[in-house]
Amino acid sequence: SPRCAEFVSASGHHGLVGTLTQGMVNGRRFNGAILCHVLEHVYDLMAASHCIEECLAPDGWLYVEVPDAR
Repeated sequence: SPRCAEFVSASGHHGLVGTLTQGMVNGRRFNGAILCHVLEHVYDLMAASHCIEECLAPDGWLYVEVPDAR
């Protein structure tokens, strides 16, 4: 969300808002990514996983949060 990116940027980090399919920004990879309540809206999880992998640095981290399906 834009609000989350603003908070991250105000904390001294580089926050961005974008889509999974936009891929790397200016050829750079990211040390971490947060997907909160995103994946339950994605039709093709394999393609999304590939995009995420391409955007992360080799030792990058990924935080995923999805709602409880019960």
